[in-house]
Amino acid sequence: MRWEYKRLLILAMALSLAGCSTISGWFDSDDDDPAAPVELVKIEQTVKIKKLWS
Repeated sequence: MRWEYKRLLILAMALSLAGCSTISGWFDSDDDDPAAPVELVKIEQTVKIKKLWS
């Protein structure tokens, strides 16, 4: 009985490791380049800053 559990555990671990490489392409998007530069947007000043000391 004990050897059956070890074999089952080894089989489950091997299948789970193989499954990680199978689903990696599901969430990956080849269309967008995350490192590509994007255009900056203009930020409007909402707080007026005044100098308190020099």
